[in-house]
Formats: sequence, structure tokens, C-alpha cells
Amino acid sequence: MKLKKDGDFAEVRVLQPEDEWVSLFIHQMFNQKIKATRCASDKERDIALCALCAQDAPRSLRTYIPVRVRGEDDMTKVHVIEYGRDNLSEVINQIEELPEGSNITEFDFKVKRKGTGTDTIYKWVRLSTAPDELSAGHKALVIPDIEALIPVPEQEQIDVRAKQYAQASTAAPVVAKSDAKSRF
Repeated sequence: MKLKKDGDFAEVRVLQPEDEWVSLFIHQMFNQKIKATRCASDKERDIALCALCAQDAPRSLRTYIPVRVRGEDDMTKVHVIEYGRDNLSEVINQIEELPEGSNITEFDFKVKRKGTGTDTIYKWVRLSTAPDELSAGHKALVIPDIEALIPVPEQEQIDVRAKQYAQASTAAPVVAKSDAKSRF
């Protein structure tokens, strides 16, 4: 599910209740050179366990929500929405507004992109007022194993990325001559 432009939207059905969603700490991409990397620590920063934590590399908690997109040709496709804290709060607000005794899997939602670049939010709007259980077809869908798709890298790979991060974060910014003057 790709919502690339401001105003793009999709109608979705969440396939798992929120207590089954997977959340992982991810060290963010740095300086467009060092790839995002799953943290070796599942809890607080642990400098003995994770070399990126030892380098104080930024990390954030990411939550993965499996959904089925309405109107898609491939009826077996499960999309996984990845959200950080800000966009996840929008989903949590929707959960808090659900009728008592129901859960998020019993409703269809419209997810609409608002904004561009890093100034983007995803607005969730519940499309129905009455709960409707997941169909047998939805229940039979295979939910991807997020922890297997985003494994903790081998220690050697984490060490290499930590070294890259240390070098990149201490390097002085390079200004090319052509960038030194405004072109306007």
C-alpha cells in the first residue's frame, strides 16, 4: 500500500488486534549513507548489547500493523503499515473511539495521506459505525512474520554500522564550491 501524494487514500481492514502488533526499536538511517538497522536491544538502550546504542545513534520505536486493502485484485495480499509514535497516535485515537467491547479488526477505515516529505500525517477515519467481524477469508490470510523480515543483524554488521555512524557523526560538513554561493 503506497500513499505517495498528499490526498492519496486507501480503505483498509486491520487484521490483528492492537495487542498482537509487533513493535521494534529501529536505529534510523543516518546521513543518507547508513541504512536503518534494527536495534539489538528490545527494551532500553543497552550499550553492552548494541554497538549503535553505544555510539548514541538515534533510534525510534516502530509499530507494524497488518492490513488488507479493499478493492485490491490480489485477495491474498497482506500489507504492513509501519508507523512511528506520531502516526501511531492517530490509530490509537481511533481505537479509543470504538464502541465498548469491540476491537479495531471489526471496522473498515479510510487512511488518507496529508502533507509532503517528512511533514506527513496519515489520518484514519472509521467507515462504519457497527462492528463487523473479520470474514473467514480475512482470518485465513497469512500475516507476515515481522521479526523474521526485520531481523537483528549479526554482531559484525552492527559493529560496522556503529563505526560508520561514529565516523559520519564526527565528520565536519563538506561544502562543495558550487554550493557555497546561492544560485538565486
